[in-house]
Amino acid sequence: MLTQTFLEFAVLAAFNTQEFQDFINRTKEEERQKEQTLISNRHNDANPHTNNNNHTNQTTYNQHSQHSDYGNPHTDYNSHTDSTGSHNNYTPHTDEHTNRTWRPHTDDPRAHGDYGSGRHTNEHHNDWKHINNGQGSGHYNTHVNIPGHTDGYWHSDKYGQDNYHTNTWGSHTDYYPHTNNYSHTNYPSTHKNTTTHTNTTPHTDYTTHTDYTTHTDVGFDHDDYVPSSPAFYVPYTRLKGDVIIGLYSYDKNTDGYGTQDARSKTVYYDLYIRKVKDLDGTPNASQWVPLLTNQIQDQDGAVTYTLNTIDPLKVGNTKIGAYDGYYEIKAVARNQSLNGVTFESPEKVVTVLIQQNAPPEITVQNGAEFINFIFGFNGALTASNVYKPYGSLYADGNIPVHTDTIINQTHTDTVTSQTAQSGILVKFTMLDADNPNWQKGQIYLVDENGVPVAGTVKDIVWENGSTVISSNGTPKVGYGYIPKESYTALNKSMKNMKVVIKVQDYTDAQCTNPAGASVIQTVVSQQDPTQMIVHLDLTPPQAALVSITKQTDKSKVVNYKFVDDFPDIQKGIENGGIKEAKYALAQTTARPQNWTSVSSPDSAQTVISEEGIWYLHYYASDMLLNETYCYWGPIIVDKTAPVIEASYSPQGTSVIITAKATDNLSGVKYLSLYDGTNLIATYTNSSGTNPFTATFTVPAVEKTYKVVAEDNEGNTAEQEVAVILLDLVNNTAKTTYAAGEAMRISVISPQAERVTAQVWYPKNEFVNTNVTDLVKGTNGEWHTRQGGSEGYDKVVIIPKDTKDGTYNVVVTAYRGTQSKSITIPITVKNTIYDYYKSTITK
Repeated sequence: MLTQTFLEFAVLAAFNTQEFQDFINRTKEEERQKEQTLISNRHNDANPHTNNNNHTNQTTYNQHSQHSDYGNPHTDYNSHTDSTGSHNNYTPHTDEHTNRTWRPHTDDPRAHGDYGSGRHTNEHHNDWKHINNGQGSGHYNTHVNIPGHTDGYWHSDKYGQDNYHTNTWGSHTDYYPHTNNYSHTNYPSTHKNTTTHTNTTPHTDYTTHTDYTTHTDVGFDHDDYVPSSPAFYVPYTRLKGDVIIGLYSYDKNTDGYGTQDARSKTVYYDLYIRKVKDLDGTPNASQWVPLLTNQIQDQDGAVTYTLNTIDPLKVGNTKIGAYDGYYEIKAVARNQSLNGVTFESPEKVVTVLIQQNAPPEITVQNGAEFINFIFGFNGALTASNVYKPYGSLYADGNIPVHTDTIINQTHTDTVTSQTAQSGILVKFTMLDADNPNWQKGQIYLVDENGVPVAGTVKDIVWENGSTVISSNGTPKVGYGYIPKESYTALNKSMKNMKVVIKVQDYTDAQCTNPAGASVIQTVVSQQDPTQMIVHLDLTPPQAALVSITKQTDKSKVVNYKFVDDFPDIQKGIENGGIKEAKYALAQTTARPQNWTSVSSPDSAQTVISEEGIWYLHYYASDMLLNETYCYWGPIIVDKTAPVIEASYSPQGTSVIITAKATDNLSGVKYLSLYDGTNLIATYTNSSGTNPFTATFTVPAVEKTYKVVAEDNEGNTAEQEVAVILLDLVNNTAKTTYAAGEAMRISVISPQAERVTAQVWYPKNEFVNTNVTDLVKGTNGEWHTRQGGSEGYDKVVIIPKDTKDGTYNVVVTAYRGTQSKSITIPITVKNTIYDYYKSTITK
């Protein structure tokens, strides 16, 4: 099905006969250049004669039977040749002519004479250029034989071509035997054999031999070009009142091609109509209603039909406008069928609008000043990619303003103007053919799905400065203006919006009585179907981080790009709509002052080699000066390994190894402990703690372990930990002392780094502490100071008021975080009252 594109405009015109003839001629020439459909048929015997009841030979004898023909008796005497065509026997007559005689063509009446009774009509073509089956030679003679006549003279074809003849009046007798070179049909001709005959082959027929299958030859020799799909002559798409519709279908047979009979060159037409939707676009489909059925062509091959658009579906409606809406009109053309074969064109369907009161016609004047523009916050980008700021968008950006001034009780109407340079301005002319009518209108935007954009609906101002005007049959200028505040308030981008002009026709100046449906137009004009598309770009370019790659030297390569949301709208914009792009490296999030331009916004790269914590700041603006700024980071370049601190502490049969790693750039990733090459354990710094501490438990065996730390940039550090177990043995020889006497404490601890002794009393008359450090002697021996270069240890002088008894001295040895203590019992007995006998004086 072919459907015309419907344009929403009205052009009312009377049917012009000359224009219709010109239309027919144009269509004919156009179709002659196209391939036309040819249907060819050839005679074939589709039902050969068969014996359904065969007989059986049982014995040898001669069978004499009667043979009778129950059909039409005939006797063939001489050779008769039928060529190319159906041979139908209806009328008794004598044929004494010879076909296929190689003689020059003659129009001598004697060649076609009737010597018998009856009327004989010769219908033949005498044109030597006659086309026979597509070949430029010979001709066909078609004659009709009336009962009881004799063709006494032969007739000939110019080039020995075959002659079609039809005997149309029943059975006949051929006095000359004939031979059928092509299949022919004797019908109806079921026969039964009863005439006496001799079977020369001995046999016995137990069953009567009966042939009862009808012998039928079907088909015909025929070449017919199918008529072309009808062309509609409807010079308008909005219809009202009585409208004449013209149809024309080209038939190639009329140009001398194919079979040249009247049937093949006569076109018949069917015409239908149905409603598809109401004026407001609501679907409302009716059944197809026939307007013309098998209507034979006029002399010029076409037909016309007068459509009553008040009652298009032929239901008897008389109310004007009741059946207004959108309709489809369908037409088909054909030649008459032949022996069950049809010669019918494809359907042709056109869409029209039936509306008794035509709405105004609108033609936009300044489409080049806004169509396919991209509007933004501060200006617009033209279809040729030129940025224009608001204030200078239009060559004439003024709209009329009506002012009613009262001076001395006198009203004065004046029309001034105001600027309309900061938004979407549409200038158009409006013509309403129905007079008198008044018009009001609106302008607004719809999104790409046809949904009105909120806040953009504005009244149309006419050339009189008012929102109401009367066209009075003459064009009037209208101004539709959508200020930028109406669409920038959306704060989002929108592609493929359409500007809509809506004008309502009224029959009164107060605009209270609509005169039909509104004109809702999104195209420039009836002649120019360009859609009034605009775009809204309120979104800044987007920066996308593609990848951050670490090099072998631990430097970083940052790949990124800038993408604008309108690169596919404005073709040919360099850098995909990005006007400017730049970057800056800094070790702070504060916006930098110094920038570097990006040469390829769609594929940018920055290398960071210097160690530190960095922030990559970026900036971009599009062609409408929408800006974006931000940064990526922190981006860490760390080329230094972590710092490890490790210690251990025996705990019974185990040793606890504590490892701490510090990394002030990328941070510690994990800590591991190895025994040689064997991994004992790994702890991951999932919380990102810096420094990161881990503890490992190993058996209390003296051994050297390895602590490994790795930061988040792959830098590693190692530190060995030698586990040395701490021993502490009492080596004190004297354990009994008098009060006032200085104790001599001695222990053995070769691994110790420090040894202390804590006495039981909190203080004495010499010092206010009860803890003293022992000094290291030889072979791991530690003791209290007893004079000489060591000095005297006053802490270990037992207070003179100490009562007799046994007390404890706690000795503790230290190595790193490792410590070990023992208790040495001391017995106090008596008191030394003689100062000079005190060990402190010695």
